[in-house]
Amino acid sequence: MVTQGDATSDSSSRARRSRGDDTDDADLEIILDDQAATDQSPDRQDRYSTVRKAYPPILNTAQVAELLDLNPRTVLNMAGDGRLPASRLPGSRKFHFLLEDIITTLEASKISD
Repeated sequence: MVTQGDATSDSSSRARRSRGDDTDDADLEIILDDQAATDQSPDRQDRYSTVRKAYPPILNTAQVAELLDLNPRTVLNMAGDGRLPASRLPGSRKFHFLLEDIITTLEASKISD
């Protein structure tokens, strides 16, 4: 005898199979748990490891422009008005940027995850 719950379960499993989705609810929970564990992995937490390997710890204006895909003049303007953290040696006109400060600024300026 088929109960109401069995009929609902059977129809939803038929709908999944018709879409080509052979996973049942228990499999789906396992997949979601695995994804949650993956999201907490060190690789997920350190999205900028490739950037850290590719760039030196102290960047010049051209390197920051390349990293952020901006015009160097835009980088200078952003550093000058404080939108990008930068420093200058006394008597120098060149800006220096710490890679970690740029990465921190990118993380703080994220629109969504």
